[in-house]
Parts: sequence; C-alpha cells; structure tokens
Amino acid sequence: CVFEDKDGNFWFSTFNSGVFMLPKNASITYAHANDRLFESNNITSIAKLSNAELVVGDDAGRLYQFDRKKWYKKIKVGDSKGVNRVLRILPLPNDNWIAVTDRRVHSSQFGKLLCFNNHGAPKSVVYKDGKIWMGSSHALMYSDLATGDCQMLKEQRFTSLCLDHEGNIWAGGLKGLYSQRFDFEKGQDNVPKPLESRILDIKLGTDSSLWVATPNYGLLKLGIRNGLVERVEVINDSLGAPIENIQSIFLSPSGELWLATNTGVYALDKGYNVKHFDAKNGLIENNVNAVLVEGDTLWAATASGLTKMQLKEQGESGDFQTRFSAVRYNIGSVKHYFDLLSRPHIQLDELQLPSSATQLEVELAGLHYRNWGNMRFEYKTTEKLLPLPYLTFRNLLNCLFGNTDVSLVEGAVRNFGVNVSKGSYLTTVTAILPGGTRSSMPDQMTITVLPHWWQTIWFALAVVAILGYGLWRMLKAREDFLKIQNTNSELQLQAIRAQMNPHFVGNSINAIQQFFYPPDPVKASEYISIFSDLLRRTMYFSETDFITFGEELAYVEDYLKMIKLRFGDRFSYQIVGADNVPENTAFPSMLLQPILENATIHGLSPSGDSHVNIEFSLTAKRLACSITDNGVGIEASKARKLLRPGSRRISKGILLLEKKALTLNELYPADIKLEFLDLSHAQPGHHGTQVLISFLPQQKLANKYSG
Repeated sequence: CVFEDKDGNFWFSTFNSGVFMLPKNASITYAHANDRLFESNNITSIAKLSNAELVVGDDAGRLYQFDRKKWYKKIKVGDSKGVNRVLRILPLPNDNWIAVTDRRVHSSQFGKLLCFNNHGAPKSVVYKDGKIWMGSSHALMYSDLATGDCQMLKEQRFTSLCLDHEGNIWAGGLKGLYSQRFDFEKGQDNVPKPLESRILDIKLGTDSSLWVATPNYGLLKLGIRNGLVERVEVINDSLGAPIENIQSIFLSPSGELWLATNTGVYALDKGYNVKHFDAKNGLIENNVNAVLVEGDTLWAATASGLTKMQLKEQGESGDFQTRFSAVRYNIGSVKHYFDLLSRPHIQLDELQLPSSATQLEVELAGLHYRNWGNMRFEYKTTEKLLPLPYLTFRNLLNCLFGNTDVSLVEGAVRNFGVNVSKGSYLTTVTAILPGGTRSSMPDQMTITVLPHWWQTIWFALAVVAILGYGLWRMLKAREDFLKIQNTNSELQLQAIRAQMNPHFVGNSINAIQQFFYPPDPVKASEYISIFSDLLRRTMYFSETDFITFGEELAYVEDYLKMIKLRFGDRFSYQIVGADNVPENTAFPSMLLQPILENATIHGLSPSGDSHVNIEFSLTAKRLACSITDNGVGIEASKARKLLRPGSRRISKGILLLEKKALTLNELYPADIKLEFLDLSHAQPGHHGTQVLISFLPQQKLANKYSG
C-alpha cells in the first residue's frame, strides 16, 4: 500500500518490515553501489565550472561532469584506485579546469602538465598571468604555459595555495603560511602562533580576508594587506562548540562559509551562527571531503558517495511539532529519568522539583520526517511566581519587572547545571531546521525548582525582623542609659550651683564690712544696691545652663563695678572684643564670675594697683575669652597661703568651675576648655595669672535657655 500525504511525502507499508516514508524532497546520493556511475564511492573533490556545470573527482583518478540533468562525461586523469585521489579541481575560464591528483596535474585546456613530474605528489594549484603555481609534497614551483619553463621556489612540503585580491600568492604547508611578498624564502616576522602550525586549506574571503583551516586551532580569519598578515582571529573562540577536523573550505557568493569535516558539514554566517548537517539530515555519511553550495542545494563529497541535499524546500512550512522528549535529574545519588516520547501517557506540562534536585537536563525533539537531527532550539523562558510558602525576593522582583530570556541552543539537550537555579520558569521551545524553517507547533513546560527554607522571603523577613527588634532594643537601652546619665549630670550640676551661690554671697557680704569702718554710707548703699541686683540675677541664672552673651556681659560689668567700689583707685579693669560677639550667642551661665572673683580677691597685685583685662574673640568655630590679672601668680599665691596659718582654707571656686565645665560637656556638645597660666613662668620678670576659656558657640541653645 502506498499513500501520499499533504506535504507530498510517500508512505509505504510492507510485510514484516514496518512502514517506510519517502520525503518529497529527499536527499539524493550518487554512488558506485547504487548505479555503477562512479568508479569509487570515495568522492574527494567537487567544483563548479563557468558554464555552471559540476565536476567531481574520486580516489580512482576519475573526473565526472554533470549538466544538471545527467552525468554525461567521465574523464580518466589517473589510475590505481585508492592511491590516486583527485585532491583539487581548479575552474578555469571557458569551461576548462585543472585537476590535481596524487601523482600529476591535468588540465582540460593545456593537457597534462608533465613538467611537474618527479617533484613530489601535487597538493594544490593556482593560475595567475599564464603561469600555473603548484605546491607539492616536496616543493613550491610554477610553470610558464607560454614557454614551458618550470622554476622551483622553495623546497618544502606545501598543502594549499591561494591568490588574494592584490595578486599575491599565499602558500600553506607543514610549517605555517608563506606569502609571495617574501619570495617564499622565509615567513613573516613575529607571525601569530596559530599560523605556525600545519595549513590544511586556504580560501579568499569576500572582504579581502583569508580563511585558513588548521588542525590545531580550527578555522582562522586573517586580515591581510600588501602580502602581510595584520590580524588573526581564531573562530573557535567565538563559537559555543569548536569545529574541528576541517577538510576543506567553500565560500558561497552570499558570504556564508561552508566547512567539510569528518563530522558532517558546518555553515557559518557573518555573525558566526552555526548550522550543522550530517547523516541525520540526509547525508550518506558524516565523513565529508569537500562541499559546494548553490542557492538552496548542498553538494557533499563523502567517503560513501556524492549527496545532493535540499537545504530549504520551496514553500517549506513549519508544520511539525517541537516536543520535550525526556527529563532527567538527580536527587542525591538517585537518578530520575522520564522518557516522554516513548511513553505518551505521561503528560508533563509542569515539572516540580525539590530543593535537593541537581543536574537537571531536558531533551528536545523536532518531529520532522526529513530532518531528525542537528536542529537548533529557541528557548523562551519567562519567570512565574513560586507557590506562596516558597516565595523568594529574587523571584518576586523578576516577576514584577518582567524577566524573559530568549536564547538559541545548538543540540537537543539543555543542561541547567549542577545546581539548578531556584524558581518557577515557563519555558517555550521552538525547533529550527538547519535551513532556517521554524516549527509552528512549539512545546511548553513549567519547570519549578523549590528553594530551601532559608532562601524564602519569609526567612529573610524573619531575620530582618529579629535584627530590627534587636537593634531597637539596643537603641532603646542606649537612650535609657543616656537619660540616666543626663539626669545624673544635671543633679551634679545642681549640686555645683548650690555650692557656688553661697560662695559668691559669702565673699560679697564680707566686703560690705569695710564700708562701716570707717563709715561710708553712700558707697555702702551703692554697693548693696549692685549686690542685691547681682544676687537676684545669680539666683535666676543658676536655674539654667546657658544664657545669652549679652546677659553674661552685663553681669560681668556689674560685678566689676561692685569690685571697683570695694577697692577704689587700687583696682581697674578693661573689656575688649565684646562688640564682635552677637548678643544672642549662647554662653554658659556663671562661667566667668568665679574666675573674676579669684582674680580680684585672691590675685591682687603686690604693688597695690590691681588690673584685670578681659578679651573676647569669636571665630567660625569657637568663642574664646581671656582673663588676665597682674597679681602675684598661681604659685606665689599658694605659697602665701601656706605661710599664713589662717589662710589654709582650700579655695573651692575654681574647683567647682572645672566640675561645672566637665558636666556641661557631658550634657551638651559645647566642648568647654579651661586653661590656667602663671605669667611668671611664661615671661620672666612679669607676674600675674591668665585664664583662657573657649567653647563651641551654641546658637540654638541661646534661643532655648535665654530669658
């Protein structure tokens, strides 16, 4: 029974042998075993003449011409089957050719080129300006067709020749590549390492480059100019999988590169996208010696015959299925495998794997009758949300912002690596035939790999919550500690104020006694008036830590007036620089009074005329005050107290001031600094004391604490 389907394929049923299918445009193989056309099945070379006829050669020294309808001519150019291969066929103008065999060179136009005899086995020829250039197993030479003279250029084994656009001859041999630029005496200086190996074939590219096949580095692209190699590109470095064992190179008029190898035929476009054809696509076998492409027709010279293959049928449709054919993965040491084509009852639209799954692979198939291998597959992967208990941050972000990946993969196996990326992926797979036709029936599968519990969003949120709570507790404890510390400092400050106020009051009341002996009611009244006003302000200022500079300056001036009433002409003072300090600048309250009290009472001049100089200065960073007296100095004052039995009472004014400054620094970022200098040490012959006070201006504190 014979049946023709809608695509023009014929189906045959047989007894005891099953069903056979003959594709509409099946590949055709010409071989000795089929129709006795060829002397040998091993077809070694193929070329197209100027009249578009094909010429092929075998390993029995025979050439065969084909006029698109039939093989009409068989030419004997040698003998000894198996040891007289037709290695190259060089087309010439006017439908002529030159054939290179293992033993001699033949030409349809010039007859046998006997002058090349006895110079080794020919390997390749080039025709230029009436001369035939030949590389053989022993030498490189040329023959002048007009004179019949032969000239040897270099004794060495040469395997391939090529003529570039500038008319330079290039010769490849066992020791690398040579150019006519050097008369073939030596190679190019500093030649790249890939060109130091054996050269298998050379072809001129459409962009004036050279394509070179080598056994060690595969296909090379050379940038050349003036017979020099300017750059070398190793094509295998740009491919996903290397192309090896290249036998010959063919360049189509469109610029597509075709490579004959022992694993089939490879095609590379200008973007280095690879197409692969072998026995799965219709070749008689994979060991290909030479290849030629005309339009959509591929001719492959193989060791088992000549195959004619249609690359892309006219009107070829993508009416074939793409299928996930198998899935395999490991869980620990246990291997899991599902064969989806041979077990159609298994419907695997969604594959969910545990977290411990590794080495996931999916196998694919394009169910096309004529091409059952070497297809490319387009993977379109879109990430989906994982089940709620297994949600991860990465999965959530990829789904929110869209994460679709499209990639082309050579071969029918997609390996996801040892450690499978956790997530849920909707994968759409489309098979693409070597000719470029896409399947119109892609297959889909959702592959879900569950994450570990510690990879989920919930674990991350729990960790963040625990860390956040711990940080809050630390900050809260620190805040409570600072509150306790501030409270303690404030209590200390209150205690210091409680000690400073009686100290000031006691010294002032003692001074009132001098106005009664002898009596001076006017000065006594004025002194008491100033003292009562200072006492009222002292009580008010003691309730706050900072006052304005204007309030502090007024307090200092009134205090000095009171001292002036007490000592009269024996005391004078001077205030400098106060105009340069803004009145609302925050100033530590009662900071200067203890120093002035010490300078005016305990630091009187031994000569009887006491003077106090107060100087203010304000910079961008600090406010400073210098208080200088002309008394006996710090050391001399201490010595006097030791000599007077009634004067050994320890002065607490300065000690309380230092404690107050230290406490204010703990409560505020004021950085108050106090420095006491004995001028008798700093300047020999002088005496007196200088106190330096500086701190950081606190403008906002002035607004807070000013009355």
